[in-house]
Amino acid sequence: MEEKEKKEKEMRSQIIEEAEEYKIEFYRKREVNAEKNKASNREREKVNFFVAYLVCVAFYFFSLGNLIRLKFTSLIESSENFNGILCDN
Repeated sequence: MEEKEKKEKEMRSQIIEEAEEYKIEFYRKREVNAEKNKASNREREKVNFFVAYLVCVAFYFFSLGNLIRLKFTSLIESSENFNGILCDN
């Protein structure tokens, strides 16, 4: 009986030891994955910021182009009106 209890105790301590090793490895892998995810998220944020910046720049130049077109259109229309006034006299 004593020998059986001794074997069970050894098996129990071996199982506990293996479980501790498993936990340590599990948390180590978890930490490594968390660091990889942080790095990946930082890169993704950089790309998203750059894309947003490009969209803002494109919108600015598009708006600037429209403003210039409107100014030239109004200048042309006013010069046509001015020419019409000169030609009438």
